[in-house]
Amino acid sequence: MESFNTQYRLKAAGFPFTVGAQRTLSKAGGERWEMEVSASNFLGEIRETSVFTWQGCLPVTH
Repeated sequence: MESFNTQYRLKAAGFPFTVGAQRTLSKAGGERWEMEVSASNFLGEIRETSVFTWQGCLPVTH
């Protein structure tokens, strides 16, 4: 598995704002991985972080 960082931007016609979002996967040490998802606009920001290891093909959160 490789680390990555992806950014998204949404601007809908008829709405006076833009939403930006980012998803990042990075090695957290040992066998642990960290996935962070965040989104923001002029109203505020939301951020979610999950730490997990792999058990076969299934992620197991910690």
